[in-house]
Amino acid sequence: MKHGKIFSVVTTALILSALSPLSTSAESYGTGKKLVVLGDSIASGYGLSETEHNYGQICADYVGGSVENYAHAGDETADLLSVLENLSDTQREVLTEADTVVVSIGGNDMIEYASRRILSFSATNSLLKDDYSSVTADEVNATEDLGFQDVAKMVDSSKFAAYAEDPVGGMNIISLINSLERNLAWTAEQDTESRYEHRIENLIIPDIEKAVSDIKGYNPDAEIIVQTVYNPLEVSPDYFKDNVNGDAEFLVNKLSTAFKNILASFGEQLSGVEGIEVADVNTAFSSEDESGNRYTWYFTDIQEEGSERDFHPNQRGHLAIACEVLETMGEKSDNGGLVREVFSKISDSESYPAKALESVNNLRGTYIFGDIDGDIMVDAGDASAILAEYALLSTGGTPSFTAAQKGAGDINGDGNVDAGDASTVLGYYAYLSTGGNNSFRGFLNS
Repeated sequence: MKHGKIFSVVTTALILSALSPLSTSAESYGTGKKLVVLGDSIASGYGLSETEHNYGQICADYVGGSVENYAHAGDETADLLSVLENLSDTQREVLTEADTVVVSIGGNDMIEYASRRILSFSATNSLLKDDYSSVTADEVNATEDLGFQDVAKMVDSSKFAAYAEDPVGGMNIISLINSLERNLAWTAEQDTESRYEHRIENLIIPDIEKAVSDIKGYNPDAEIIVQTVYNPLEVSPDYFKDNVNGDAEFLVNKLSTAFKNILASFGEQLSGVEGIEVADVNTAFSSEDESGNRYTWYFTDIQEEGSERDFHPNQRGHLAIACEVLETMGEKSDNGGLVREVFSKISDSESYPAKALESVNNLRGTYIFGDIDGDIMVDAGDASAILAEYALLSTGGTPSFTAAQKGAGDINGDGNVDAGDASTVLGYYAYLSTGGNNSFRGFLNS
């Protein structure tokens, strides 16, 4: 049976959901809009390398502004409320002065609830590993702060797979999945008999509304953007075909569909929260085409092998989120900055899903500061090109630069391309040559 990889994919998603590094970065790319990022691991940039850029950085660079990131991996909506209640004096001042606050939250609330239900079900049906076989469903329900890492640690995947292949066991798992979906996603309007808990409607959305109110209490003029949550269990059709068969195919499809419906409900309910704009990351990541194919797997590393497997957004994913946020903000610039640079460095950019690509193309502009020849590199050749153009203009010659080249070469924004701009380009080239990774705007403001 080809169940190994698909169980590994789910297990990896479960384990990584619990990681909780704290992000408290502050970066400046100019004197433009001030951004604050709040929320969970997606907002914190968990999983990116030191040479990659999270979406807060990409957005701040694009608007020539600054970003402060107070996201904390693993946070639920209640944790966000605690963060807002316990801001330091400096953080409070930053939030008070912010133009835009971007929030990623809610996914871990759903993970915690699903973890508890799965563990309780597994304890009841003797599906736990031997070391945990004495744990009861009542003990699971009495335990606080459960996460998918506990599911991965305690549930015996081989026992679960065997149970799923039994007709009765398979039906019981289907009932569990249906129950998860309805308790999380259904609203009181759908549930006319009041059988389910309406977790999104009764707990997650009210907490988000309270967080919005708290942010407005600090800064009534701030634009608040809240992201929808993407489905981490979406894999490509080929990957699914190669790693799932038999009875497991129906069950994995059922689970993935349940998550799809849960997250669609979250997005719909989020759109009813007053005082916010919604950045629809779920739709951007899925990029569902006419054939019903969905591409969330492209924006994560969930299909990688071993330690490289991760359901958090990769660099492609952070670019997609940045573009959704920027379009929600209504931004558009000829200087594509990190949007243009990051996209140009994606090795398989030709595979970038069409729906998300529309946003990239709308935002990547026509140039990057300092890059005269358009090769997505800033080097001595670009500085020489600026000096040659300056010499030409100084002797009354006809300008040779295109509008994009002039925009790329006018570093100080005075409307001219001259020796001072060339000198700054050389300085940035020297910075990059010694391992620097900041954007040109970030370099200028460092």
